[in-house]
Amino acid sequence: MNERKEQFISVLFACIGTLAIVINLFIKGATTENLLDGVKDLVGLLVTIAVFIIAYRISSQTNSYAESGKRGLMKLYTKYKEHLEGIKANSEKGETDEENDKRNKYLFIKRINKNLKTKVTFIPVNDLEDGVLDIRVSKGTLVNLGREGTPDEIAQLKKAVESGVLSLLSSKGFIKNDDFEVIERPKSQNSAIVIDFEEQKMRFKKFEKIVYACAENALNTILNFK
Repeated sequence: MNERKEQFISVLFACIGTLAIVINLFIKGATTENLLDGVKDLVGLLVTIAVFIIAYRISSQTNSYAESGKRGLMKLYTKYKEHLEGIKANSEKGETDEENDKRNKYLFIKRINKNLKTKVTFIPVNDLEDGVLDIRVSKGTLVNLGREGTPDEIAQLKKAVESGVLSLLSSKGFIKNDDFEVIERPKSQNSAIVIDFEEQKMRFKKFEKIVYACAENALNTILNFK
């Protein structure tokens, strides 16, 4: 619920409550005692509305798209622990500024190739707050799977991940350029697909589920890449 809806509901409740109080005064008669009772009822109504607004805002602070998306990724991690590392900062020195960004947290693919020195970033967490799901594929992704990680292999895997995720979204009724947009020029050269969801159209739980579904689809594409 956004601020405009919050205001609408508050005004609606206030109008209905005030109308009920006025009707009650009209029926009982506008005596001093009844007027005081009406004022008391009105104050009670306003307090109730204030409590509702405060409770909603507190709830909004603990339920955000970032937290919902993170819950989706943690559920994926729980299911695929043998292939994933939990959400954490990228604390190792890498070859690019992106890899050296310690402020962002990522879901990582677990390193199984001992010759690989850097972590294999899979999905950055911070962008989820804006409804953005960025799925990464790099040379390290392929080297970790025992491949050379040539430019052609990277391009093929990126294309496979993108195609799989888009097919999944279509099967779930998500419409491109309506329910989501694909960012054509992502900030990271390792991005296979960056999806900008119209998150205001979906509840937190729905966002959590679609993040999980897209991430699982991409992970299986990566693990089964031949």
